[in-house]
Amino acid sequence: MDDALKDVGGRGPDPDLLLVYGPARCHLGFPAWRMRYTEIVHMGQLKSMKYGSLVKAIYKFTTVRQNYGK
Repeated sequence: MDDALKDVGGRGPDPDLLLVYGPARCHLGFPAWRMRYTEIVHMGQLKSMKYGSLVKAIYKFTTVRQNYGK
């Protein structure tokens, strides 16, 4: 079981920002327990990605205030 957890991302820090490209609106195999505080941004198709949309997503993430608990 330990080996399986390591294979799916059981080590390292939890991601803070996840940019999802493509039509799928899912967590793409990332373990749910590793993404509990992750900001997920759906960016659309990769072939239509523009630099400005990437900068906008990162800027918006930097202005988010996360509330943990009460």
